[in-house]
Amino acid sequence: MNFEEKLYFELDDYIRLKRIVENYASRTKTRQQQFSQFLSELDDAEIVPDGTLSSNIVKINSLVKYQYTGDDKLHEIKLVYPADLSLDPGNLSVITPLGIALIGKRKNSLSEYSAPGGIYRIEIKEVHHAKQFTNV
Repeated sequence: MNFEEKLYFELDDYIRLKRIVENYASRTKTRQQQFSQFLSELDDAEIVPDGTLSSNIVKINSLVKYQYTGDDKLHEIKLVYPADLSLDPGNLSVITPLGIALIGKRKNSLSEYSAPGGIYRIEIKEVHHAKQFTNV
């Protein structure tokens, strides 16, 4: 659930992400409903030219700080494509339930996702795009 908030993507990320989610949706039965809902949200998303996405929106390779509702602890991850997932514990695949809850959302947005153990509600506290936190 994204609380009826519109998602935002750069064109290349949108195309690649849609292809990945369609591929995973066709291969798994366990998260079929979640993938179908996300594909519907992708279809309704606002797509912008590459390099023009607002810096407060979560995109691939963003460093994201978020907080669970009712918890003061701030969590931090780098959102990546499944193929770019490494042993770095700070990386999170965009196709995980949490990754889907974050991608395309704005800073200060509320979102929720379902995973083993229940439904989790989060608030996005900070978003930093790759060029904002690397020396490249």
